[in-house]
Amino acid sequence: MNLKQYQWKNRLLLVFASSPEDEEYQEQLEHLNNDHELAERDLIMFHLFESDSGFAGEMRLSEENVAQLREKFSIQPQAFTLVLLGKDGTEKQRWNRAVESDALFGLIDDMPMRQQEMR
Repeated sequence: MNLKQYQWKNRLLLVFASSPEDEEYQEQLEHLNNDHELAERDLIMFHLFESDSGFAGEMRLSEENVAQLREKFSIQPQAFTLVLLGKDGTEKQRWNRAVESDALFGLIDDMPMRQQEMR
């Protein structure tokens, strides 16, 4: 799975969970239920499940794609993990729990590239 196609266009939030029923995953969805806030920050959520395939925005990902991303980001089995990638493609932050939208958006809004975008 090549994430370079998003570089300089989008920030990515990779949400790794054991399954769509994972409690942390469900909590994270509740925190990020405002599509306008995501779109305003050019943020695409990747939903990546250990027990299933996944999706990026509306695009379905194969189990192979998900496995590649889990390996690339060293995600432990059964672990809930969020990884925020900046538009430059580098990892900006990693969490092992659900994150409030204010904390996530605050972190993004403090990034130099986002500061330029807001001007």
